[in-house]
Amino acid sequence: MKCRRIPASLLFYWTAAGLSAGHASAAAVLAVDFGRNDSLALGVAGTTGGSALKPGFQGFYLTGSTSGGNFTGVASLTYGGIDSIYAAASSITVSIQGDPNTAAGSMGGRDRNNPLDNGAFTYGDMLRDGIARTRLTNSAGDYSLKLSGLVPGSSFSLTLWTASSGSDSNTTYTWYDTSIGSASLGSIYNGPQSGGNPLTATSNLDFSITSNVTANGDGEILLGVIVDSNSATAAFINGFELNAIPEPSAALLLAGLSMAAGFRRRRA
Repeated sequence: MKCRRIPASLLFYWTAAGLSAGHASAAAVLAVDFGRNDSLALGVAGTTGGSALKPGFQGFYLTGSTSGGNFTGVASLTYGGIDSIYAAASSITVSIQGDPNTAAGSMGGRDRNNPLDNGAFTYGDMLRDGIARTRLTNSAGDYSLKLSGLVPGSSFSLTLWTASSGSDSNTTYTWYDTSIGSASLGSIYNGPQSGGNPLTATSNLDFSITSNVTANGDGEILLGVIVDSNSATAAFINGFELNAIPEPSAALLLAGLSMAAGFRRRRA
């Protein structure tokens, strides 16, 4: 029986398709846009609100009113439909914590007038609202933002957005991974906004940081934030996006097959 050689290019296509079906390629796991909804009870989070929701993101809203008293506790929402390869129960719980030690007072949703969409920048709906006065911490095991329900040891690429037009001019926010120890993820400079100039953005990655994070043994990613000044709103967060990271073995296999296909083309 005569065997036919399978072209390397076809083998590459089959393998790439199989790896993609097996979740080897980067994919958005969860994207959340924080905002304000004054119809909610104090400290109770909701998925819909009066402020803008960025398309492709899910909402996390808190009341912006402090008439019911100061809220410095923890507000949480659980998002379902998550692939079990990342979350064992197919859901991720997002928790955000207030800070009883800050003079800024109650944590809650905030609306801003800027920045507006402009050219390549299309994330105005997300950066014009957020949650203010979250916990200020960079201590291991403590958090301002927590993601739980993840598969322990799973790694992700995380992007965080922090911009507060009009209230935190010339403030630097530094985010930390406090899941295991405490490691800086990077800083975001909010400004300048001197002279009453509104906050502006030209790229969807303005006022953001991106870093790799790994869920601890409890299946949690803990994130803390500190500021370099007596910010009017303590800490602030607009949204985040959690993305899968391709497995190294899959990436190496794809690279090898690609090189093999190129080598065969050159020999031909």
